[in-house]
Amino acid sequence: MEENKYAKIISDMSEWGNTISALLFFQREVCRLNDWSYSEIWQLDKSEKFMVWAGYWSNNDSHFERFSKYSSYFKFAVGIGIIGKAWKEKQPIVFEDLVNERTFLRNDILIKAGLNSSISIPIIQGEKITNVICVYFNKIKDTDRKECEIIFNSLREISFNENLNKTG
Repeated sequence: MEENKYAKIISDMSEWGNTISALLFFQREVCRLNDWSYSEIWQLDKSEKFMVWAGYWSNNDSHFERFSKYSSYFKFAVGIGIIGKAWKEKQPIVFEDLVNERTFLRNDILIKAGLNSSISIPIIQGEKITNVICVYFNKIKDTDRKECEIIFNSLREISFNENLNKTG
């Protein structure tokens, strides 16, 4: 069986001070490994009723700065938007055409950033969705879909809960 290329990254997450720092590290390493340009992390707010923006990674901060800033003003309830759908379904959710997705509220800034597609990956600790990583693309390739599915399964299978419980 092929060795999981994300195992070392997931293992290294335990070295970070808290869950968000660990996920920011994970997001950066995974995006670099797959040559992805932009992704965001969303987390449950204290009331556990909404997902709120918790950070981003990009390979070009000046290009994606406006998109990330605009995203930081949003929050999503279960089932609402691309973040809320991943939260509700507890599975990666693919959106091929965000520009024409009526539930996506950041269309203008999305177009300016040269993005049009996304894959939202829920982070499950125990039975609870605690975060969603959303990777954005100009156009999703089959390899991107496959990698996001591998990432989702890797986070569930490779002592992710144990690593994050160490970091808080």
